[in-house]
Amino acid sequence: MQIYNKRLQISVTAAEGDERDTLDVFAYLKPVEQFEMNMVKKGPLASYELSDALLYRPR
Repeated sequence: MQIYNKRLQISVTAAEGDERDTLDVFAYLKPVEQFEMNMVKKGPLASYELSDALLYRPR
């Protein structure tokens, strides 16, 4: 069975600078069947900071 990730376009705002400047980016979501609680480092997050991004490790 092949399971594909879902791509969702969202708007983001930089943590510093003019908050009116937004950038459209893609977020990739895993199917719930692939979610494992031991993969969660922290969250859910009100904002995604650089320190959060540094926790990412390719699998």
